[in-house]
Amino acid sequence: MWSHAVIPSTPIADIKLHIVAWQDNFAAIFGWEVLARVKGFSPPEMHLLNHRDILFALIKPLKESGYL
Repeated sequence: MWSHAVIPSTPIADIKLHIVAWQDNFAAIFGWEVLARVKGFSPPEMHLLNHRDILFALIKPLKESGYL
């Protein structure tokens, strides 16, 4: 997530934007080939989501971004 955003306090509409912003920043530093090798995702502060709707709102953009 961009800028260490804690997922439950991030508006659902912004979750994908945070992921894309992080990917763009990472790729600008290390390159797109290196970004393609990043397969894992760890929520900031290992925050566990306790609401089903927020969890599903996180899973969809993670899948779209190639992390699941």
